[in-house]
Amino acid sequence: PYMLIIGDKELERGGITTRLRTGENLPLMSVKEFVERIKEDCNKRR
Repeated sequence: PYMLIIGDKELERGGITTRLRTGENLPLMSVKEFVERIKEDCNKRR
């Protein structure tokens, strides 16, 4: 599972921060980059 963080900092910088279930925060990325990451993760699990 992923938690998307979209707060004031993210709005100012034009991206999203993603938090993993482990509590690790991924670097700021665009929504498009996030979607690509999800696609890659899904393909790895097949």
